[in-house]
Amino acid sequence: MKRAITTLTAALLGAAGAQEIATSLPLTSVGQKLMWTVGDQDLKLVVGVSSRVQLDVYGAQFDPQDYRKPDQFGDENYSTERPKAPVTSDFTLTDESGKVVKQFNYGTGAQDWQTFIKQDLPAGTYTLKVRTEGNGKNTFAFRLNSISAAVQADHLNVTIRSNDWVPVLNVYNPGSKGMVVRMYDGDGPTELQAELRDAQGNAFPVKVSSQLQWGDINIPEGKGNYTLYLRQPANTYQWSNTVGFEMVSGPITLVQADTTGKLDIKAELILPDETLPTQATVNACGQTYNVNGSAGPYTLPVQTCDVSVEPIKGAEVTLDKTQATIVKQQTEHIAVQVKPQVALSFSADKPEVCVGDVVKFTAQATTDFERQQLPVNIRVALPKGFSANGETSVTAKIDANNPSVLTFEAKADAVGGGNATATLAPWNQSQELGVRVLPTATQIELRRADIGAAQAGDTVTVTLSLTNTSSVAAPYTLTDNAGDTLEALDPTTFSGELQAGETKTLSYRARVKGEAGAQGRLQATLTSNCDSAQNVAGTFTVQTPPPPPAEPVVSLTRESTVRIPFDAPRMATQIVIAHQAPDGSNYVAGSSALNGRAIADPQVGPSGKFYWTIPGTQRGVLTYKVNHEGALPALNSPTLIGKNAKNALDVLVGDPSLVPELQSLQKLQTTTAENDGALKLPVSGMVFRDRDRITVAVEGSATDAALPSVNGVPVDPATLGKKTVDTTKGTQRLEFYGLPLKTGENVVTFGGQSVKVYLAGTPVTAQLAPEQLIADGVTPIRIGIKLLDANGLSNGSTVTVQTTREVTQQDSVPSVASYQVKLTDGEGVLEMEPMSTPGRFDVRVLVGQKTVNRSFESLPSKTRVGIGMVSAGVLLGQSAMAGEVRGSGYLETPIGDGKLYVAGSAAATAERSSSGQVTFSQDKTQGLPTSANPLERYPTYGDSSTHEIPLQGIDPLAFRYEHPKFNVQYRQARLPVDVFNVGIAPTALSGFTRSNPQVSAFVAAVPTQQVQRTFDPNGLRTLNLGATGALQPDSETVELVTVDRLTGGVTYHVLQRYVDYTVDNAAGVIYFQRAINLTDDLGNSQRVRVTYRLDDPIGERRLAWGVQVGTRLMDDRLTLAAAAVQLDGVTNFGVRGRYRDNTSTADLLAAYAGGGMLVSGAANVTTDRVTANASVKYQTAGYTGLNAVGEGAAVAGDVTYKVTDRLGVGVAGFYNRVPDPLGGADLKNGGYADLKATYTFAPFTVGAGMRAGFGDLRGLGVIGLLGYSQNNVNVQVEHAQAISGDVPSTTTLTASVPVAQNVTLTARDEMRWGVDNRATVGLNARYGMTNVAVNYDLPGADGWGNRARFGVDTTLPLNDRLSLGLNGSYILDMAGDEDGWNAGAGVRYKDDRTVATLATDVSHRNDGLRFSVRGGLSYTVNDRLTLSADGTHVGGPTAADVGNNFAISAALRASQWQGLAYLRYKDGALGGLNPELIGEANLEYHVPRYALRGGIAGRMLLNNRDSLTYQVSASGTYFVTDKLGLGLAGRALMQPATGYAGYSVGIEGSYRVLPGAWVTLGYNPVGFTGIGSNIYTRQGAYLRLDLMLDDNQPNGVNLPPATPFGVSAANGNPTLPTVPTTEGNP
Repeated sequence: MKRAITTLTAALLGAAGAQEIATSLPLTSVGQKLMWTVGDQDLKLVVGVSSRVQLDVYGAQFDPQDYRKPDQFGDENYSTERPKAPVTSDFTLTDESGKVVKQFNYGTGAQDWQTFIKQDLPAGTYTLKVRTEGNGKNTFAFRLNSISAAVQADHLNVTIRSNDWVPVLNVYNPGSKGMVVRMYDGDGPTELQAELRDAQGNAFPVKVSSQLQWGDINIPEGKGNYTLYLRQPANTYQWSNTVGFEMVSGPITLVQADTTGKLDIKAELILPDETLPTQATVNACGQTYNVNGSAGPYTLPVQTCDVSVEPIKGAEVTLDKTQATIVKQQTEHIAVQVKPQVALSFSADKPEVCVGDVVKFTAQATTDFERQQLPVNIRVALPKGFSANGETSVTAKIDANNPSVLTFEAKADAVGGGNATATLAPWNQSQELGVRVLPTATQIELRRADIGAAQAGDTVTVTLSLTNTSSVAAPYTLTDNAGDTLEALDPTTFSGELQAGETKTLSYRARVKGEAGAQGRLQATLTSNCDSAQNVAGTFTVQTPPPPPAEPVVSLTRESTVRIPFDAPRMATQIVIAHQAPDGSNYVAGSSALNGRAIADPQVGPSGKFYWTIPGTQRGVLTYKVNHEGALPALNSPTLIGKNAKNALDVLVGDPSLVPELQSLQKLQTTTAENDGALKLPVSGMVFRDRDRITVAVEGSATDAALPSVNGVPVDPATLGKKTVDTTKGTQRLEFYGLPLKTGENVVTFGGQSVKVYLAGTPVTAQLAPEQLIADGVTPIRIGIKLLDANGLSNGSTVTVQTTREVTQQDSVPSVASYQVKLTDGEGVLEMEPMSTPGRFDVRVLVGQKTVNRSFESLPSKTRVGIGMVSAGVLLGQSAMAGEVRGSGYLETPIGDGKLYVAGSAAATAERSSSGQVTFSQDKTQGLPTSANPLERYPTYGDSSTHEIPLQGIDPLAFRYEHPKFNVQYRQARLPVDVFNVGIAPTALSGFTRSNPQVSAFVAAVPTQQVQRTFDPNGLRTLNLGATGALQPDSETVELVTVDRLTGGVTYHVLQRYVDYTVDNAAGVIYFQRAINLTDDLGNSQRVRVTYRLDDPIGERRLAWGVQVGTRLMDDRLTLAAAAVQLDGVTNFGVRGRYRDNTSTADLLAAYAGGGMLVSGAANVTTDRVTANASVKYQTAGYTGLNAVGEGAAVAGDVTYKVTDRLGVGVAGFYNRVPDPLGGADLKNGGYADLKATYTFAPFTVGAGMRAGFGDLRGLGVIGLLGYSQNNVNVQVEHAQAISGDVPSTTTLTASVPVAQNVTLTARDEMRWGVDNRATVGLNARYGMTNVAVNYDLPGADGWGNRARFGVDTTLPLNDRLSLGLNGSYILDMAGDEDGWNAGAGVRYKDDRTVATLATDVSHRNDGLRFSVRGGLSYTVNDRLTLSADGTHVGGPTAADVGNNFAISAALRASQWQGLAYLRYKDGALGGLNPELIGEANLEYHVPRYALRGGIAGRMLLNNRDSLTYQVSASGTYFVTDKLGLGLAGRALMQPATGYAGYSVGIEGSYRVLPGAWVTLGYNPVGFTGIGSNIYTRQGAYLRLDLMLDDNQPNGVNLPPATPFGVSAANGNPTLPTVPTTEGNP
């Protein structure tokens, strides 16, 4: 076989020296009976230049005698019939339209060269299909002769029969990343070996694909040629091996004949100071090329030819060469330079003037160049003694039809005169014009008005004006000479007297005469009190008549059917067919058909290509119809893309670059749908959104001259752009282009027929409608969004959205801050993560400057789900026995009109000592699930899954019942009482009605071992709680508390776990997504309140209860509620009212507890003319209840009213009383009131007012204000200065600067002189939503976990991948006890494989400087391996403030191989009480019959190096039958410092006695007890019963035991035990 290949290759190269073959082996077509999905050989014959093409085939006929000959060529027949069934191949060549050019079946015979085709072929791409019938393979090769042609293959089959390395495929990499060759059916390494070699001979190993499977061969990134070699190992099973290849990046070139070169043409516009691309017409090598900037490269035969360029009016055109030499496989470059010519003219209407008269100067720049506009700057410098009245310079762009004219008047102020100079830049031209000022003065200014354009025979009006600029009357006589092109029809002499300051207009009629283009000069002479005559000149040019209107284009239309036969090389679930419609054609709606049966119209991509999605049929014919004029051009080849599970895409045939377009397909806007009747277009009811002009098409008799009308106005006949005549029917079709529409409804009328169309305007509101609200844990929640204009028409392409749920779709415009949903025709869908149980969520939509809010509540599904596990085991020992029972389950089921959710989990153990005493205990490590904290154990799991826990609680059981009219539940959740901010989310029995009014209540046994602490923010992204032990998982509630700087009122905002923060329970450290500033944007102090548990939650408890009654009024804008709550032994009574609409919010709480009262509230209103804010706080000494704000009373408010658009008035006031807790005089008791007025003269605003103080702050002051506002940039400084008494002096500076859409840089600084200074700065997003989980999502790492571990809230998108966040605040306390500042910045990067963040924060308080650096990285290496790393470092004034937390992890998901690993280091301030080094790695190999597992884990407390403990485990399971399984396991737990070592080795067998029921008998010859042990690690025999419960299976689940041998049934994976101290051997 190898000798035959070598001989054939030499023959090919010798026969056609121009050939370039990409394989040294023949091609192979595989018979259909061998069941290859890619057996047929589909090739492309690409003809670059229309010419004669000769394609010869060697071995096209099948040789029955070839098989297993020593010099076998490659034909093989595997038929077992006698005589053998024949193998034949059919060769078919078709053009781009599917028409057969040549077809031949060569039958059987000896191998030889035969000519398949030898004829002239037009340039284009042809398809050559080779189909082999029979149980065998036919091998053949090509020889090609042509000026420019190549044979290419998307898929290539070759046959190898050699034990030596044989070159198979040559690949050239231009330096691209990710170039891949795919191998099909290599049959594995025992049947075939492969390696890749570069030009230097370096070899790269290649993995051979399995039988009938694909495998990827990655081409190195280095630029150069690479050759793939194959060989058969010794003792292969197969005589020969046929392998398939594909190039992911494009087709494989098999043979190429190319005696052509390339011609590239460039056209440049040469301007004085820059060079731009331009248009030119170039004649080269017998062809004419229209060049627009650049053209080509064009493929031409080798030759030397003349080159010329067409002249261009108004420009000098030159070529860099007059002959072009086309060299084989090289590119000839031609450059055209176009230098436009520009002229400057300069004139004055008076060559001499008296002092006091005016001169009109005119400077004009013109050009005959019409292809592009040219930049000009005209500037006129006046001589001394003239003053200009108007601009003396102009900057413009000109062309042949648009000159630039500078006209202005100048007044003669002094005797003399001189030269006025006009300059034209950048064209380096100038002209001078002398103007003389006579030594006489005049009272009258003489002016001439321009005469409008007119043709010969028209009548025009000549106008002159006189103005008396003196204080006395002035006589005058004015005579005008009309010149050669005007004939005066009225007297041209005027006389009279002008009164002081009077202006008189004098005019006469004149008839235009002379030839078109003739120019006449007008001259007027004025005699008055001036000693010299005053003259004013003018010119008039006879207008050339316009050319007659062009006759409308008359053309004949026709309809054609486009036929696309396809034959996919392999199967797919669905096939997408992409095709470019012929140029100049229009798709006929409803004309698509597959194999003659109608299918849906195609979608269209950004490139304009059509896309049909059809079922995964492998062969067929797709047809569609188009309307067109004239002959259709050659059709483009289609692209076939396969769609498989999870939308995996596979390019079957054609252009791989089209795959990204599948994400941006839109509905095809078919323009061929028309109305019935005479008025064809526009289609009735059509809504126009992206254009405000339409085409109106009407049909009627060929003699009908009637015109259509739009909104009652007949169309202009000049808008007729197309006229089509059907001579056979005697009808005509008229199309009028560019007819304007008004916003809203438009009526088009013709021939008694009317249609209504609509033009959508700017959206003013939004409709939010639920599309999918079922909470089934699987289906995403979807809300439909529709933006509407004032007429109710939908419009818009994107919309900014905020929601309290996590979204699932990527931001449609990542370069814009906040979250954008894509809209089509103003409609789109917001998709959010599925919900496992019903819940309430909010959606906000930004429409212009208006916000549309709506709340939704998801609904329970109607499905029934039940699953559970019970495991009971007993240790059969000689001296002692032990046992345990574990169980967990979940059930959701409809009951009545509602749905019940129940979850339970518990475990108990029993120990009998050798004396017979039995001890029972509850295993408190097993309970209802807690959330998966990514700071514990594995940070990355190698997938992009998310999780949601339907029920949680501190007790073994939790439930929830959702009914359309009410809810009742016992679980851990937020309490249904919102009159008070309770600050905890306990496990409680609670419920509420779904009615109005609404009743809700709760009762709970709250653990007494609960800690609540309030922290001043440190300005960093970390907060050490200083806890005395590990936090109970999910027990914490974190709130951001804001204290009003004036009144001391308190507001609470509950932060969301894993969204706003992540807590390290073991270390007691909170990690924030965004640093907590010392103050908020208004200068109010901020605190962090944290509530959590440390001890056993099932221990001592205290009763808590609450009840609330509330009602919603005014379309839910107003809510009123009253509640009673007992917590921590204190009973609280309160009422609360809340109001919210698009312009106003208000919140007021009144409460009673412990004998005291509390009143706290705030409100704000913002309308077009009114802005108001108010807050109030009142608390008596006896108040000991919830939401306390401190004893005393305070009120603050301000109101601003715009009287007019310029004038505004405002009032503001403040009062504060702080009593002495010891009963003495008040510590504070006083306030002040402000009254001010503002005036705006855009862009500035000024204001002034008075301040009057009383009480402790009595006195007077003055207020001054200065502001600037333009283009959304706002800066304002206001200062109040005390002039008497103790009234405070304050200075407030505010600024906001938009830095991007939806993002504003804000700053505020308030100085209360003698008290404090508070400042803040930051980037603020209009709607937030800048830190959604989807921004961190990767194929191998879920966004939720990545964000929780190293998320950084970045507000400003710098580009589609990179975003930035900034923050900072400053407090200067004159008393010296609250000074501080903080600043921070963060960046986030995201692409398809990588997500990374980096943030740094610095702060300074009285205790010193602190800083933190936080960052992380997740990288998906491929679809099997994901790597991740994250870390935080903090520093501070003492060693106790320094700490580190670093982690690295890896996840492997490679089919049968599964592995997870991590290593984490924590110390110092981030290590808590237990700084540690901990790590774990587990690996599993799993196939249906057996599984192998191995793992290692270790932990060491850094403050006790002797605590190092590690564990090694290995296990295996083998299922003999589907009922019987055997297991073998070993485990070792060691602590070297103490000498402790525990070992467990054992064997077990499991038998399925019933569906879902397994009995296991095991024996450990070696075992241990103590730390990390259970009854299945102890020495001896044990017996276990496992029950698997699944409500969806009628007989349970037929599954093996849930846990491997030697592992507790409660913990599917071995977990590292608590590290023992040095107490000796357990």
